[in-house]
This record gives sequence, structure tokens and C-alpha cells, in this order.
Amino acid sequence: MRLAPCVLGLALAMSLAGSSQAAPAAFYPSGVMSFTYQQVPFGLNGAFASDGAVFAPAAFPAGGPGATTAMYAEAEGRAFPLVAGGVFNADRSVDAAALFLRLPAPIVPGTYSIDLVNYTAVFAFVDDATAVDLPDDITTTDFDTWVAAIQSSHKFLSAVGSITIAQIDPGTLQGMFALTATDLVTGMPVLIPDGIFSVGTTTAVESGSWGGIKALYRE
Repeated sequence: MRLAPCVLGLALAMSLAGSSQAAPAAFYPSGVMSFTYQQVPFGLNGAFASDGAVFAPAAFPAGGPGATTAMYAEAEGRAFPLVAGGVFNADRSVDAAALFLRLPAPIVPGTYSIDLVNYTAVFAFVDDATAVDLPDDITTTDFDTWVAAIQSSHKFLSAVGSITIAQIDPGTLQGMFALTATDLVTGMPVLIPDGIFSVGTTTAVESGSWGGIKALYRE
């Protein structure tokens, strides 16, 4: 599925809808994600922040606060929490970030090491993205190949580090992350030492409702 331009990071969260096995599910429509990044030993540096609700019309004008969302699903004894945030730039390109976890269900608070072998904990960030083909099934996607195919100025994929789930319950999903990513455009390492995320106001989602939720993320 090609979305261009789109609320890229938020649309990523809807890709799990492609898996007919993913149920039950919860949708967290409002929250915040932020972090700083520094390419080493020199190069790109900056900060990312998305703070708002996906249903708020004010979230997505160019230069607006964007929005952060999350979803949680279980399938075949595994849990799939996903947190994603995005903001529009002045040229209508998108900066977006996403955290993916694939762990035994039910997931519990704890710190999970970045894993690019089994993809049990993954972080990705794209800068100035203009188009993306969403994964057909987030439970089986090869994330490094998928991120490499996104059209963007920079693409960070986690290499080492960890994602911490501090709280996960029907009303809240929050935590932090500290990691080193690889910029797939330049090949240079990128330090991300201070990531945080917090989403809430969960809504139970029936499997038949996924199409309607995905439609929210298309222009």
C-alpha cells in the first residue's frame, strides 16, 4: 500500500491490520514521543517530538505538533505493541518514528534489547519521507529491508540498545528507549540516548473495524 504523502509514522501502526491473526487489539489514540539524535563522529543532529491525538484536526498542519498513537495485539501466544509518531514538515514531507515489539504474551514491564535477528525489539526513524509501502504483516516483516525501501532523506534503524516498557495496561502504554541506530543512507551511527513515549486513552478495537481505522491515516 503506497501512501504519499501520509502521516507516515502513524500509518505504520495500522500495518498490523494486514494480519488476520492479530486479535484482540487495543488502540491508544493520543500521546507523545520525543528524542534527540546525533550522527557520529559528525553530521546530522536534531530532535524529534510528536505530541497530540490522531483524531485532532490541529495535529497535522505543516509545523504542527503531530500526534503519537499506539496499538496492542496478540496472536499465537505473542504480543505486538507498536508505538508511532509523526509530524508534517512545511513541504508536506513527514518525519516519523516507530517502536515495534514482538514478545511472548502477555507483555510485562521490563527492558528489552534491540534485536535485528528475530525483530523482538526494533526502532525506526525516517526524515523528510514522501512515500512508504506499508508492511503486509508486521508479525513477519524484515524491518531493515522495509526501512531501506522508504523514500526519505534519512532512515535510522536501531542497531544496539534497548526499549523499556515502564507501564502497560488498558489505559496507558509508556516507557523509554536508548540506543544507537544506523543511518541507512550514510551508513553512519546515530546516537539516540533519551527517547520517551507515553500513550493513553485506549479504545478496544474489533477485528472488523481495522479498515475504518486505517482510513484515518490516508489523505
